[in-house]
Amino acid sequence: SVRFEFVADPEGFELGPFTSHQHCWSARIYERLCELYPTDGPDLVEFNDYLGEGFVTIQARRSGHPSLRSTHVAVRLHTSLEMIDALDGVTEPDEERRAIYTLERGSLAFADELRCPVAEVDDAYVRFYGESNLAPRTIVPNVVEETETAAVSAAPEGRTRLLYVGRLQHAKGVAELVEAATRIEREDWELTLLGRDTDTAPGGGSMREHLSKLASGHKRIHFRDEVPIEQVLGLIDEHHAVVIPSHWECWSSVAREALSRNRPVLAAPRGGLIEAVKAGVSGWLMGGATTEDVQRAMELVLDSRTEIDRMIESHGPLERLNELVRPDQTIEHYRGGGEAPTIADPANVSVTALVVCSSGAGNVVATLASLARQERPPDELLLVCDGFEHLPMHFDPSAADLLKLMPAGAGPEACRNAGLDAASGDCVWMIDAGSEVDPTLLARLLAALALNPRAAYATAWGSMPDPSAVPLGNYANFVPEHDNAAVAPLVRREVLEHGHRFEPARGACAGRSFWAALAVDGLHGCVVPERLVSWAPFSGACADGTLSALAEQARLQRGEPASWLAP
Repeated sequence: SVRFEFVADPEGFELGPFTSHQHCWSARIYERLCELYPTDGPDLVEFNDYLGEGFVTIQARRSGHPSLRSTHVAVRLHTSLEMIDALDGVTEPDEERRAIYTLERGSLAFADELRCPVAEVDDAYVRFYGESNLAPRTIVPNVVEETETAAVSAAPEGRTRLLYVGRLQHAKGVAELVEAATRIEREDWELTLLGRDTDTAPGGGSMREHLSKLASGHKRIHFRDEVPIEQVLGLIDEHHAVVIPSHWECWSSVAREALSRNRPVLAAPRGGLIEAVKAGVSGWLMGGATTEDVQRAMELVLDSRTEIDRMIESHGPLERLNELVRPDQTIEHYRGGGEAPTIADPANVSVTALVVCSSGAGNVVATLASLARQERPPDELLLVCDGFEHLPMHFDPSAADLLKLMPAGAGPEACRNAGLDAASGDCVWMIDAGSEVDPTLLARLLAALALNPRAAYATAWGSMPDPSAVPLGNYANFVPEHDNAAVAPLVRREVLEHGHRFEPARGACAGRSFWAALAVDGLHGCVVPERLVSWAPFSGACADGTLSALAEQARLQRGEPASWLAP
């Protein structure tokens, strides 16, 4: 009864409008869902938080796409890239990484539900992101198959053999582990590190090389390359305990695999590891994750060989795992599903369409014609130009309810401000001359605002091969290099009553600055992730230092790892 569907990796030209490969991948997943469920979506879609793969689907759900009206979109917490980078000490993330942070934060904020494996993980996410930046959360254990007692092996004989399984990565605490091991002056133990290399050593180099130098040829410390999972389970059987010195673990598959093989774990007191360890039954918790903490804990384990043998003989680790699985609770929650959201009636909302015709603008007649084809037409049409020369010959001014002429060369931002001041509608639909909008666009934007009463504006995707065409919105946008917050947006009048206007002096950054200022006031938009605008002028590359500072400030609000790893 299980069906697998695959999504092709994005490549080449299709990556152009997106801020990152993962942004495009998220869009491909959403498009595949629409192909699989063209009229009525699935009951549940569950994504990982890592890399923000659910971002575009969540945008569609939030903007009221008909096929997702009854679909519950959940995000399972596994640890985000932003959290991992904080642990690995990444202080200057590149544009692509910052874009992924935005995808992750948008997914975590706007999903219908976040599913946490244990309560400690929920607490850490609140400390990292802030309560107001997270969707409702539920404790739902990950699914792990129960293991029969007959499937596990007895403890091996000989010296105490400890095993580390996982990436050789700074955040995994491997440097502290190896350094602690080199300080242990006794002969009755061995430590094997199994896993692939990463570039998270000091200075960004090979961690495997760094660890080898720390070990300095130590005869009881061994390194092995990664192997298939079946061989990993066999290696666990050949050892007495598994060591997990991670600075953070959300759930720790390694701990669960160790328990499934009836082996105790020695773990740092982080996240899901706290629940996995039951003193005297399934292992030991370290006092912390420093080199000294790891050394003291390892020496305690080596002094406890009799206890290790007793845990294994009594099947304590395996019993602890079966206590944690709780399949009935997990299945009951998955069967529960979610409720369709209540949508306000947008019929009584008046809309002013504000068309700006300025330098670099396209064919205003085509734009006005596309507005006339709207399934839900605007209530008022306002055309603002900075000089007659931008209008075509024989232009009929009666095509607009109000034609406002600005001084020649005033620029698009001054025109927008004049139009915002003159508009009378409950919402203002801002469109640049030359853009042609899909006949359904205004109705879709109104539906999105009706579904999201707290949203300041609604926007959609354009068809241009530029990052400005596929808006991320203005929620936690760490990519100030591009003006990618809105395309032909529909803005609530409340935004204007806050005094927000465009700043012509900012030039190419004026648009991005406008949306960033809204975000500072907590006024966020929602995005209809469909290409419903066929053309719009490219926005210039934005290198405004103020915007970069705002992005950096938002990123640093999470604080240092020590502030969220433990209470």
